Amino acid sequence: MVADSAWPAMRVNTALFDLRGGRTDRARQRLVALLREADLTLSGPVRLWAARTLGRIAGAETTASMTEMLRDEANAVRMSAASALGGLGDPRAVEPLITTLSDEASDVRMSAASALGSLGDPRAVEPLITTLSDGASDVRMSAASALGGLGDPRAVEPLITTLSDGASDVRMFAAYALGGLGDPRAVEPLITTLSDGASDVRMFAAYALGGLGDPRAVEPLITTQSDEDRKVRRAAASALGRLGDPRAVELLITTLSNEDRKVRRAAADALGRVGDPRTVEPLITALSDEDSDVRWSATYALGSLGDPRAMEPLITTLSDKDSDVRSSAASALGHLGDPRAVEPLITSLGDENSSARWSAAYALGGVGDPRAVEPLITALSDEDSSVRSSAADALGGVGDPKAVEPLITALSDEDSGVRRSAADALGSLGDARAVEPLITTLSDEASGVRGSAAYALGRLGATETTAILAATSVADYGFEAPGYARALIHLDPDRALGVLERYGRQFRRESWVSRLRGHALGRLGELDAVLASLKAAVEKESDSTNLLGLAHFYLEQGDLEAAREQVERALEKAPKVPLCLLSQAVLLWEKGEATEALEKLSEARRRDRGITRARDLEYEHFWGPKALAAVEAMLSQQAAD
Repeated sequence: MVADSAWPAMRVNTALFDLRGGRTDRARQRLVALLREADLTLSGPVRLWAARTLGRIAGAETTASMTEMLRDEANAVRMSAASALGGLGDPRAVEPLITTLSDEASDVRMSAASALGSLGDPRAVEPLITTLSDGASDVRMSAASALGGLGDPRAVEPLITTLSDGASDVRMFAAYALGGLGDPRAVEPLITTLSDGASDVRMFAAYALGGLGDPRAVEPLITTQSDEDRKVRRAAASALGRLGDPRAVELLITTLSNEDRKVRRAAADALGRVGDPRTVEPLITALSDEDSDVRWSATYALGSLGDPRAMEPLITTLSDKDSDVRSSAASALGHLGDPRAVEPLITSLGDENSSARWSAAYALGGVGDPRAVEPLITALSDEDSSVRSSAADALGGVGDPKAVEPLITALSDEDSGVRRSAADALGSLGDARAVEPLITTLSDEASGVRGSAAYALGRLGATETTAILAATSVADYGFEAPGYARALIHLDPDRALGVLERYGRQFRRESWVSRLRGHALGRLGELDAVLASLKAAVEKESDSTNLLGLAHFYLEQGDLEAAREQVERALEKAPKVPLCLLSQAVLLWEKGEATEALEKLSEARRRDRGITRARDLEYEHFWGPKALAAVEAMLSQQAAD
C-alpha cells in the first residue's frame, strides 16, 4: 500500500497530483484507502471530496470499489460512494444505485437518486418513480429532479401527481422537471399550479410553462402578472417573453411602468425576446428608467431586436452614469452593426471602466469597419487583459491585414486569454506570416492557448504542420482537444482519426468526439461510417450542435425531410441560436420557400452579424457545398432586394 501523510486533505491533494501526472492507479489507490477509513470525525467532509475526485477516474476497479462502499456501515461513506458513482458514468453502477434507493439513511437515498439522474440510464426511471413516494421529502425532491434530467415520458404522469405533494420543495422540483420534459400533458396541471399556496412553487410553474412553449399558458401567465409575490410576477414575465406570443406585448409594455424595479427589468428582458416592433419605442423610453438594472435590460433588449430606431438612443446611452449600462449599450450597438456607431464606439475605447472598453472593442469587431483597426491595435496595449483579449477578437472580425503583426506580438502577452484570442484572430485573418509564430505557440504553457494555435494553423491550411499537430495533440482537458482535432480533420483526416481514437478513450463521455470523427470520415468519403458517428454523437447528447451536424449530413445527401427533422429538434433545444436559424433558412431555401428563408436569414444575422461568413461555416461547422451555396444565394437576393 502507498504510504500516505496522516492529513486527509493533503492526501487528496497528493492523489490529484498523481491524477494530473497520469498516475491513475496510484491516485485510485490513495483515494480508495482514504474512503475506507473509519474516522469520520476528522475526515468526513474530505471523504466527499475524495469520492468526487475518485469519480473522475474511470475503470472497472473504481466502480467496484465504490459499489462495495455502498454497503459500508457509515452513512457518510455510502453517501460519498453514491455521489462518486454518479460521476463515473459507468452503467454497471445503475443496479447497485437502484438498490441503494432503499437505504436506511435518507441522505444516502437522496445521493443515490441524484446519481441515477446523472447516469441517465432508463433502467432508473421506474425505481425513481417509486421513490417519489419516499417518506423523506429531500429524497422525493432528488427523485423528481433526477426524473426531469432523464427525460423519459413515463415520468410525466407521476410528476404531475407530485405537484400535489405535501412538501413545497418537492412540488417545486416536480414543476421544474415537467418544464424540462417538454410534454404537453403537463401544461394544464402547471397552469393549475400557478395558484399553489407556495410562491416558490408558483414561480417554478411559471418558468416551466415558459419552457414548454404552449400557447394555452399565455392567458394564465398574463393573469399571474397580478400575483402578490414579485418573484412570481418576474417569472411570469420571463415566461411570456419565451413564449413570444403577441397577446402578451401590451401587458409587458404596461409592466415596464410597474412600481417594482425587478418586475420592470423582467418585462424589458421579455420584450427583447418577443421580438415585436411595437416594443421598440417603449424600450427606448426605458433607457431613462431610474433603475440601472432596468436600463441595462432595455439596452440588451434593443440590441436583440436589431431595429435601427434604437441607434441614436443607444449612442446617447454610451454616456450613461452606470458603467454596466454603458457596456450593454456598446454591445447592443455591435449587434445593430450600423457604421454610424463606429466613432462613438471608438471614443468608448477610452472609457474609464474596463467592462465598457471591453464591450466597445467587441462591438467594433461586430460592425467590421476598417476605421476601427488602428484604435483596436492601440487597445491591444490596454492595462486590462480582458480589453486586450476583446480587441484581439475584434481585429479578427474586422479582417484587416494591418493587424497581423500586432497580433503576432500579442501571442507573447502575459495573459493566456489574450494569447488565445490573438491565436484565434490570426486564424481568422488567414495570413501566412502567422504560421511560424503559431507553431511556436504550440509550446505555450497554457493548454487553451495551445488548442487555439492548433485550430488557427488548420484554418490557415498549413499542411506542413500536420506531423507536429499530431505530436503535440496531447490534451489535458476537453476544451482544448477539439482545436487539434478540427485542424487535423481539414489538413489530414487520416491523422485526425488516430487522434480522435485517443480522445475517445480519454474523453469517453464527450459527444464532440463522435461528431468530429464523423466529419473526419466525411472528408474521406466513408458515408456509412459518417452517419453512424453523427448518430452516436446525438445519442450521447442531443444538443443543437450534434443535431445540426446530422442535419447537414442529410442535407448534403439530398434528404431534405430527414434534415428538416433534425433542424426542428435543434430549434426545440435552442430556438434563438443563430446557427439553428441559419440552418432553417437554408432548408427553406432548398425547398423553394424563398420569402420564409430570407426572414430566417435576417433573424439569424440580427442575432449574429458574422454568422454567414462562409469560411467560418465551412471550417468550424463543416458545412458542405449545398449549404454554403444556399447561404451565398440568399445573401445575394437580400442585397438585391
